[in-house]
Amino acid sequence: MKPVVRKESYAFKITDSRGFSFLNMLLSLGVFSLIVTSLFPLISFFYTSMEGYRDISNLEWEFFSEQAILELKGAESPVISGETLTFANRLGQKVSYQRYGTYIRRQVNQTGNEIVLQKVDKAEIQVIKNRIIIHVISKVGKSRTLSIRSVNNEAG
Repeated sequence: MKPVVRKESYAFKITDSRGFSFLNMLLSLGVFSLIVTSLFPLISFFYTSMEGYRDISNLEWEFFSEQAILELKGAESPVISGETLTFANRLGQKVSYQRYGTYIRRQVNQTGNEIVLQKVDKAEIQVIKNRIIIHVISKVGKSRTLSIRSVNNEAG
């Protein structure tokens, strides 16, 4: 009976134990440089997408605008002090919109803390005749303005 000899196959067998050759070093340097150069477009893409993330989204602005329009159309006796707009709503509750850090918050009867808009750098609120104008500048510097005609506005 003959002994069974297993033939091992290798894809690449290194018979030399002296380490990497110059050709191996160039090949690994080429692969490394290919990986590094492909990272630059990815980094720039993520940077620009993060810049958009710091801005007020269009959907968020639409929600804020719709809520403000519904509520401020019936505002009675709006008063502005600094960056705070205070008025009485149709139910007789004292409602205030004010900038709070990087947010615009809404409070009813000076309670609660409802964030209605975020990523705000500056907010300016004006009452001119029968209009309430809210001018917002986002953290990126994009400017947005909302003008609402108040039906019950008694301020001049």
